[in-house]
Amino acid sequence: MSKKNYILDPTFRLETSIEQPTEVDKEKKNIFEPAISYSKEKYPLKEITVYGLLIGSRRTIPRLVANVSRQLGLTSNTLEEIAIIAVKVSCRILNNHLHNLIAIYSNDIISTLSQSFRYRILQNTDNEVL
Repeated sequence: MSKKNYILDPTFRLETSIEQPTEVDKEKKNIFEPAISYSKEKYPLKEITVYGLLIGSRRTIPRLVANVSRQLGLTSNTLEEIAIIAVKVSCRILNNHLHNLIAIYSNDIISTLSQSFRYRILQNTDNEVL
């Protein structure tokens, strides 16, 4: 087993500021670093380093991510694959969120439309076809 191990967490986001890559890296470290001691106890791992990798919404690769890539010896093809996977996973997550929102609100929407339609029928005194 290698003495050095890495957690790479690519995150797909809209670019909002020049500090964002550092903020994402810090955010991911705050999430994963508390679990490092458990992982070292459970598995034969000596050193674990966490990297939060911001992938821009247009598949842009910030300098911080490029530096990590060079440090770990990742090829540009590997980095591009990571970016594509981050975009695909983010799309799946978005799809699941939208599906859940539709499931939650569809009954309310149907109920509201139904009530609106009944109201229009009651208001139609000329017996017109709606």
